[in-house]
Amino acid sequence: MDSLESQNSLTMVDIDIRKALKLDLFNATIKEAQYWVQRAKRLWINEGDENTNFFHKVCSARRRRNQISSIYDKDDINHISNEDIQKAFVAHFNNIYSSKNKISCLIDNLEWNPIDNISSDSLISPFAEEEIQNSIFSFEDNKALGPEGFTLDFF
Repeated sequence: MDSLESQNSLTMVDIDIRKALKLDLFNATIKEAQYWVQRAKRLWINEGDENTNFFHKVCSARRRRNQISSIYDKDDINHISNEDIQKAFVAHFNNIYSSKNKISCLIDNLEWNPIDNISSDSLISPFAEEEIQNSIFSFEDNKALGPEGFTLDFF
């Protein structure tokens, strides 16, 4: 099919067959991926939490995948040893988070408008139960309130 397509000699029937075959291949690939995910879950459930050969292989594979074996610095020099990699990281972040020009803010000429006593008292007064209730009831039940993802339905 690919060679026929490269020669631009596919008929409409051939194009339909090719589309159907590609769809079948796509579906088979998804099913195979699902099979391996389910098999991995089953293996982890059966052997993952114990001190088994499987557990150690998973941990070793994760360690290898997360390990930084080399890194290039800003001068395009490749660092391989752990000590050089560490120094390259420290130098990179020191460069990013250090400021060459220190900026000092002068606040002497700013005009401050202090708040009145009533506003000050309302800022430090305890919350009323009605305020809390109105605030909670204003949230949508299926929306997360924070980054942890829990909704009000959860609570």
